[in-house]
Parts: sequence; C-alpha cells; structure tokens
Amino acid sequence: MKNKEKLFSIALFLAFLISASSTASASTVQSASPIINETQITTSGFAANPAIYGDRIVWVDNRSGNDDIYMYNIATSKETPVTTSGSAYSPAIYGDRIVWEDWRNGNGDIYMYNLSTSNETQITTNESDQEFPAIYGDRIVWEDWRNGNGDIYMYNLSTSNETQITTNESDQKEPAIYGDKIVWEDLLNGSSDIYMCNLSSNISNATLPAFSVSENASMNVTSTDNTTGTPTTQFSPFLTPEDNANVTATLEIKQVVTEAGNGKIINIKNGETFYLELKENPSTGYSWKLDLSPGICILRNEYIQDKPPEGSKQPLLGLGGGHVWEIKAVTQGSQQVKGIYKRSWENTIGTEDNYILNVEVV
Repeated sequence: MKNKEKLFSIALFLAFLISASSTASASTVQSASPIINETQITTSGFAANPAIYGDRIVWVDNRSGNDDIYMYNIATSKETPVTTSGSAYSPAIYGDRIVWEDWRNGNGDIYMYNLSTSNETQITTNESDQEFPAIYGDRIVWEDWRNGNGDIYMYNLSTSNETQITTNESDQKEPAIYGDKIVWEDLLNGSSDIYMCNLSSNISNATLPAFSVSENASMNVTSTDNTTGTPTTQFSPFLTPEDNANVTATLEIKQVVTEAGNGKIINIKNGETFYLELKENPSTGYSWKLDLSPGICILRNEYIQDKPPEGSKQPLLGLGGGHVWEIKAVTQGSQQVKGIYKRSWENTIGTEDNYILNVEVV
C-alpha cells in the first residue's frame, strides 16, 4: 500500500512538472508573437479601396449614397472629403497629390487633387475611359481604352506631357509605378502575366530635355541608319531650343530607323534605345498604330509637322510630317515592331500600308 501511495505521489509530481513545462512553453511562444494593434479608421460602413502614403489614408466612401474620395490624417485624426462628384473611384496618393478615376462626364477620366494648393485638376480629357490611376512623384499612369483595347498611358506633371507606354493590341491593365519602373497586367496571348517598362533614358553627357508635342525645334545629331549603313544627319525631336543652346557635350550615337528599314533587322544592346521615324499625315485621318513585342517599349513619341514652304504666312492645310518614337530594349532576344497605317475608325481590309522591323536585343 505504501509503495502504491509512493508511486501515486511520484506520478502526481511528474504530471505537475509536465503541466508546468507546457505552460512555460506556451507562455514563451505567446511572448514571442508580435503584438498587433488594430485601429478602425472609418465607421461609415461603406468604405473601400484604401491607399496610403505617410500619415494620409484615402479611400472610396458611399456613405451619402454616392461614391466619393475621403482622406484621413493619422497625425491629426482628421477626416476630409476630397471629392463631391459622387462618381469617384480607385484613389491613389503620393505626397500631397491624390489621383482617382471620375465618371462625372459620362466616361472615366483621371483627376488629381493637390492638398497643398487645394486645387483639383482634370488630367485626361479623351472621350474613352481612363481608369485605375497610380502616381509616383510627377508621373501618373493609368489604364486607357481610347484605342479599342486597354493600353497604359502616362502623364508627367512637370512637363504637362502625355505618353503612350504600351501599344500591343492585347489588353494592358491596372498599372503601378515606382521611380522609373511601370508594371501592369498584360493579357498577351490569352494569358495574364506581369510586364514592366523602365523609363530610364540612355542619353549620356546631356540632361534629358522636357518633352512637349507643341515644340517643333530639333537638334541635328549624326546617327547611323543600319538599314542603309550610311551616316546621315538626323534630328532629335526631344530637344528644345534652350537645349540646343546649352548642350555642349555630344549625344550618344543612336540608331535612327526610317521607312527603309521595313522588313529588315537591326541589332541593339539590352537597355539601349533607338529612334523609329515614319512619315505620317494625321490631317487625312491616317496615322501609324504600332504593336511592339514585350521585350521593347516606347519611351516617348511625337508627331512633327513638316515646315511650310518659305514665304507661307499661315500653316498649310493637309501638310504632312513625321512621327518619331524613342524605343527601348528591355529584354534580350528576338523582338519586333509592327505598324499599320490606317484610319482608326475603319476596319482592316488588307490593303493598308504595313511596317515590320525585326529587333535583335543582345
């Protein structure tokens, strides 16, 4: 009997040790877990699509029965309505600037509100839909449907210039931007993948100039057209008159490809850029629509009208010009630029002028 009592006492003691050990272990695990402090920002019951920068949170709120953008400042605990249109969605914020898509005009447009100036600015005016904006610094990017499919466009607030980033006829959607890098969802080949374009230019020993479609001044640059092999004097449409006066260094020699390059091959290093220049006359309704493979992307483009004959006091109606694209290689391998010259509202019937440039990126 005593032995049984002794064994029972020992078993009880061991059970106590195991229990104490388990409790200590559980306590150690719990103390190692981070303490999460959760804060409720809104109480409207109709808030969605938040974005944040620093102490500022923005979102869409339907508390009034309409969709508007609101902001909450964490530092001051103050909530502020940003829009009153009743049709605002998809906000994004960087610094003092808030951007969103707004349907007040019957289609989607991109708007911006500057918190430091209390000014609202309409960024896009095209009658098609522009949606899902993102912002970084002076650059705003969005999804744009003006060409009958989703493309990515960018607007630079410092230069007031709009640039088409993607030209592929598949849908490119919901972009994001950080620094010089733009990423988006691309439905190329019927599948959904993520693509990126780097806006960093490859011009050396000179400051990249402001780009404006209204500036026709140019700077002569000696370049080589690989389709002919002959050095020729070409223009760089992205230099302003001030740049012409101030740039004393030599621009890095770039390839300039023209109509003569149709059906031919050029070679370019990954990360480098080249110019494509094609004749165009938008006054007739005709323009070039380019389709680029994913390994190359358009940095900038501009249509430049030909100079009128000497002595003409007014611009000539129907005067044509040239369209110039600066294209950057972003992925090694065989790439291609395809172009079709047609009116945007007409169906393709097979008699249009076509352009194909094969690009080997090494």
